[in-house]
Amino acid sequence: MKKNKTFVLIGPVPPPVTGNNLVNVEVARVIKSDGWKLRSIDMEINRKLDQTIGKFTWYKLAIFKRYLKLHYILSSNIVYCSIGQSFLGIVKYAPFIILASALGKEKVVHLHGNALKDNYESFNKLQKVISRHLLSKFDKAIVLSCSMKANFTPFLKENQISVCWNFSPVQPIKSTVKTRKRINILFLSNLLPAKGIETFLDAVENLIASDHKINIKIAGAASTDRLDILKRIETNQQIEYCGVVADDKKSELYNWADIFCMPTLNKQEGQPLVILEALSHGCYIIASDVPGISDVLSPKNGELIEPTSENIKNSIAKITENRNNLIIVEKNNRKYSEFFSRSSFKIRFLEIINQAK
Repeated sequence: MKKNKTFVLIGPVPPPVTGNNLVNVEVARVIKSDGWKLRSIDMEINRKLDQTIGKFTWYKLAIFKRYLKLHYILSSNIVYCSIGQSFLGIVKYAPFIILASALGKEKVVHLHGNALKDNYESFNKLQKVISRHLLSKFDKAIVLSCSMKANFTPFLKENQISVCWNFSPVQPIKSTVKTRKRINILFLSNLLPAKGIETFLDAVENLIASDHKINIKIAGAASTDRLDILKRIETNQQIEYCGVVADDKKSELYNWADIFCMPTLNKQEGQPLVILEALSHGCYIIASDVPGISDVLSPKNGELIEPTSENIKNSIAKITENRNNLIIVEKNNRKYSEFFSRSSFKIRFLEIINQAK
């Protein structure tokens, strides 16, 4: 127990609901359960879901209000930063990093994606100098899988970088026996083009037109600057839009689904929590073959694909023609998901945090 020690968590929390924000909520819970005094600084500026991540917009100047909490650093033992991957996503943490370094505080950075190194290499000379100066000040870095350690190798030594796999925020209410008269297909993610929603719609609309026996449900928040995607979903009577779901409602959707689709177009995708949630409910997973996902999934869990509408369509069609594989994968995924439980995450995270500086 770390009584009388203070952990300052600096990072975004919901709303909106994103993987990064949800993990920060869990980190806060874990830290308090271990006896730390927690002080939080919410770095989420945009409460809407849109596509402005990493881009300058005037409303983001509200970040300066967060610096009124710089005094939290004074009494801290550990300063934990859940940084972004763009230049702006890094530099907005600069006052906290600089003050913590000047005071000799232990600093931990947690990365929730796989784009930091690639983005850094595209920065101009001044951006590289600033980013390297800030990131090299951290004592420890946490990434989501071994392949993602490379994101910090330009800034830190190998022994400063640790892996802490993500967790499934939603556990099954109960293990249900799935009936398969028709194949149930679920897309559950924010309705952003980068998440592959348009590619998914192209595929399932083709399958519907070909008279395949499938049911389709879609859940997730619509982007305020792409409401045309939501309209496309809502005007298709063969697709049920479930809105934004959480907790038991989310678990019910996973229990309903035979196939979960995550055809992200983001080649630097991190380790999506929805993938881990789908695993815990025994879903057959069709997902993009990108490092953040392929670190977690193999053919035992479903199918990794190049995210095209044709590939999605063909993968689903194969399952409708041979449903026995669903039963095998369901058992594998329920067992495998134990590695991604909340309790396992807590053990991994605290082991890193409680290591001596």
